[in-house]
Amino acid sequence: MSPPSPARAARLGLLLLSGSALALVSSCGLDTPVPPSGPVITIQSFAYSPAELTVDPGATITVQNLDAEPHSVTSESALDQFVPGAVAGVAFDTGPFASGARTITIPSTAPHGTIVPYYCSVHTSGMAQGHVMIR
Repeated sequence: MSPPSPARAARLGLLLLSGSALALVSSCGLDTPVPPSGPVITIQSFAYSPAELTVDPGATITVQNLDAEPHSVTSESALDQFVPGAVAGVAFDTGPFASGARTITIPSTAPHGTIVPYYCSVHTSGMAQGHVMIR
């Protein structure tokens, strides 16, 4: 068997180098994050978006904090209470977290038409509130 031609050897070397580079990049955690599927509440510039979210019972809501400051999505029994609470047995709390994402799940038994207000437990009245409505 004769040695490969210089052009073939160069192509083979390039393939091996490309494969090594790909393995190195993959191991560095540079994968593109997968966007959440389903309902999302985004916190940015000390505001919730959307402030009014309608979901089905059993829904898992992703909460994304795009601020460097810690925030939470904490249910309350009535608007402007600023105390953790529940409405018709539905309560949730992401706990304070800075940049990143958390999830909350609405119970599958949540009554249709329930409206659950929420607030930021870190900034209380210093940040607008929102609410989740059960479809």
